[in-house]
This record gives sequence, structure tokens and C-alpha cells, in this order.
Amino acid sequence: MVVPDVTMSEVATMEVEPGQISTDRGGFGLIRAHTNFFVDSTETQVFEEQMFGRSVRVEMEPFRYEWDYGDGTSRTTSVGGYATEVFNDETPTSHVYDDTGQFQVNLTTHYRGTYQVEGMASRPIPGTLALDADPVTADIWRAETRNVSGPCDEARTNWGC
Repeated sequence: MVVPDVTMSEVATMEVEPGQISTDRGGFGLIRAHTNFFVDSTETQVFEEQMFGRSVRVEMEPFRYEWDYGDGTSRTTSVGGYATEVFNDETPTSHVYDDTGQFQVNLTTHYRGTYQVEGMASRPIPGTLALDADPVTADIWRAETRNVSGPCDEARTNWGC
């Protein structure tokens, strides 16, 4: 049996999900501290389609993530990152901002694919598919500390209370 080729243009019509950018702490971060970003889904996406009059199984695997942190810095990773409960925890996808402000964070996820026609051996789909996630805003603040002149629980008139 002759196995027809599946192309990335055909895969592009299958509604491969680009994923959503997620952040720890709702996108808020502090200047000169790690702000963590991650994509919500890094799983292989599977599609069962009818193509060429046959049943075709297509698998699209994310393999490269291009992060643009909105401050002129970008990074390419092979992982989509993960959530962390620890403040200022460096992750493969976190970023340290040198300035305060609001920054638009963008992500392009690259997928490679394989297909299988009616139970035959899997074959690679030539090329890759690049999909952009909806951007998110990183809101980076400055934190300042001050010494106080005495305990606040006794005299509410002390400086800083």
C-alpha cells in the first residue's frame, strides 16, 4: 500500500493548541528577582483524522519554546517550564528584570509531528509548526525597606508604624 505524505500545511488546519503563558503570582514580580513564566500545556497533542480516504493518527510534540520577555531579552528552551511556590526561584523559563514597569511577554512554541496511516509504521512530518501564544503582561515593581524607630505594637507614633 502506498502511504501518502502528510504536510505541515495540512496539520495547521487541525487546530493545534499553542498553549497559554502562565505566571507565578499573577504576573507580578520584583526588580532584580526571578519572575517565573511557564506554558500551561507541554503534552503531545493527538489528532485522529480522515485523510486520503483513510484513518490517520497525527501526533504533534512541542520541542522548542522561544520566550520574548518584553525588555529586549529572549531565551529559547527545550522545556515549557513549571510553576513554583518559592519566591525568586530560578527556573529554566524565569527572567530577571533590571527595570520596573509593565512588559509584554510573548511565546512561540515549535512543534514537530509524526503520522500513522491505518496502523502502519509512524512517519515524520517534514518541517515544523510554530504557534504564538496570547501574550501576558509582567508587572515588575520595586520593593524598599526601612528601619523603624521602635516596636509598632507599643507606640503607634514611632516612625514607620
